Amino acid sequence: MLQSTTIMVKRDYIGDIEKALTEEKKPAELLNLILGFLNFKPVEIKIYNLLLTSSLTIKQIQNKCFLEAGIAGIKGI
Repeated sequence: MLQSTTIMVKRDYIGDIEKALTEEKKPAELLNLILGFLNFKPVEIKIYNLLLTSSLTIKQIQNKCFLEAGIAGIKGI
C-alpha cells in the first residue's frame, strides 16, 4: 500500500522577524510577521492592519475585508 506524503513549506517566521528587527522595518511590517507566526489568518492580519491605519469602526473594517476576500476568491488570487 502506497502512502502519500504531503510536504508543506513553512515560512521561516523567526528568521524573517530577526531580519525585520535588524533592518529596522516599520512596526506594521513586524506586526504582520508576528501575527503570521502566531497562525493568524490573512483576513485577520488585514483587519489589524486596517485598525492601525484607519478610523473605521470594527464592523466597517470586517465588511471591507470580507468583501475584498470574496473578490480575491472569485479572481483566484
